[in-house]
Parts: sequence; C-alpha cells; structure tokens
Amino acid sequence: MKPLPDTHESLLAVIKPLLYMLTQFCDSKDKSRKNLINTESDTAFLAITRYLEEHFSDSVSLDTICVEFNYSRSYISHLFKKKSGQGIKGYLNALRIERAKELLVSTELPIGDIASIVGYSDSNYFTNLFHKLCKMSPRSYRKLFRI
Repeated sequence: MKPLPDTHESLLAVIKPLLYMLTQFCDSKDKSRKNLINTESDTAFLAITRYLEEHFSDSVSLDTICVEFNYSRSYISHLFKKKSGQGIKGYLNALRIERAKELLVSTELPIGDIASIVGYSDSNYFTNLFHKLCKMSPRSYRKLFRI
C-alpha cells in the first residue's frame, strides 16, 4: 500500500481521477437503470396488448387489466397512452373493429352476430362506432370489400 501524499497538489492528483471514475460509474448505473425501467415498461405494455388481442371479444375493462396484471389504473393508463398514443378503450375498439372487418368480408354472418362476436352487446353501438372509425356502415363496408 502506498503512503498518502503529503502535499495539496499531490492529493488532488490522486483524488481527481478517482472522482472522475466515480462519476462515470454513477452515470453508467443511471443509464442502466433507465434502460431497465424502459424494458420493464415495454414488457408490461407488450403483455397488456397481447392480453387484449387474446381477450378482445370478452368484457375487458381497465379494471380487468389492473387485476390481471396487478398494476394501478393510473400506471396502466399512462403507460398505454405513452406507448400506443391512445387509451386502452380506443385500442380495444380498434382491435374489435379490425376483427369485425375481417368477418364482414369473409362471412355471411348478420351484423348483429358480428357485433356480438367481437365483444359488443349492443349492435347499434357497434354500428355507430364502426361508422365513426371507418367512415361507412358495416353493411357498406361488406358490399365494398366483399370478394
């Protein structure tokens, strides 16, 4: 072990490199921590979207997701808005409408049945929402895109 420096300048010569290394170490830990937080939020977001894709036809709500993933309403709402640019309800409606489009084109099922299959108990609500999001009625969509 080296003896301690006896002058102020020699003491600074030893301390400055140590202080620099400590600062670099702390900065790298902060960056790693931020990446970990990002990774955790990305994982949570992906798990929630996967859950919604698998359960879109069920009665899914923010509360259902909170219970399923053990996160608070505010955390999930904020995370979802940040990662997808829309709320959970908007994302869920978009999933349901996309599935409804597929069914409208590929089946002869009545529109009320399609509404029920994709998770809407009220076919009028479904029709109005479909029209709002697609700028046409489900019936018009079926006629236009039918193969």
